[in-house]
Amino acid sequence: MTKEIINEIVDQYFELKINTPTRKRPYIEARAVYYKLCREFTNLTLENIGWDFGKNHATVLNGIRQLDNWMNHDSRIKNNYKILKNKIFNIEQEEEVIEINEGLVLRYATLKQQVKNLQEANQELCKQLQEITEKHNRREKFYQKYGFIG
Repeated sequence: MTKEIINEIVDQYFELKINTPTRKRPYIEARAVYYKLCREFTNLTLENIGWDFGKNHATVLNGIRQLDNWMNHDSRIKNNYKILKNKIFNIEQEEEVIEINEGLVLRYATLKQQVKNLQEANQELCKQLQEITEKHNRREKFYQKYGFIG
């Protein structure tokens, strides 16, 4: 999961641009949710999470702590967070399924090519076997005709 995808999901859910430089409560709450989701679903540092917003690591950490506190007292914020967390979790699961499917498709194509190569090799070996068998039969007839074998 990338922070850009999380940013887009949070923007769409709250119907605002969370990177807008304002201190209005809806933006602060949305950014705090973004910070916490990035912390949970990415391996980014606090500094990297706040980078796009011009925020430092302390601001991000404070936003996460404030969100935790708000969720203890405000069920609306807690529900918003849970909804977004579930959305991101489901997207992450879909991405894993897609990666697995892409891997299977590539493996199938490789195996299909291997089967084709083996079939061609098998046909060549059958042809060679037939030629050797025909040579052997001609020699057998020759040896029998001239009395070398009984």
